[in-house]
Amino acid sequence: MDGGFSLYPDLPCLLPALHCARLQAASPLPFWTRILSLSGGPLLTVPSLALMSLLCLGIALCASVPVLPLQYVTFILQVISRSFLYGGNAAFLTLAFPPEHFGKIFGLVMALSAIVSLLQFPIFTFIKGPLQNDPLYVNVMLVLVTLLTFMHPFLVYGECQRKEGPPSIA
Repeated sequence: MDGGFSLYPDLPCLLPALHCARLQAASPLPFWTRILSLSGGPLLTVPSLALMSLLCLGIALCASVPVLPLQYVTFILQVISRSFLYGGNAAFLTLAFPPEHFGKIFGLVMALSAIVSLLQFPIFTFIKGPLQNDPLYVNVMLVLVTLLTFMHPFLVYGECQRKEGPPSIA
């Protein structure tokens, strides 16, 4: 064991998997069912989804105002929202869908986001052409589309409440 050499370099990576396998063998319930029942499931993602929508709304509003100091705020909000976007997306998909489908769904989400990113060029062309370098109408439309993202946290919350059902009086 001199110099940090180990015959089993991946052993620390395997320990959590072994612990999970032991938990699966100890309980009759499926492993992810127990995790979701302990963690609160998709209901815990509602604050993260709402914060992400709020960050995106802040970006859309700050980017709409042509003042240079506000553009610095827009950049900071953009950097913060990127980490929330990828982390929150992965966390929501992990909690909302079965783990065996995570890679497929995450890839689909990334592909859809790439397709939406392809809309930038036509939007810039529209601003430069018919709008004569005045992005006001595009900015208003982007703010309205961003406001639609606030529906997702409410839909997730409503779905979680519907699945729990009304409290029973015993």
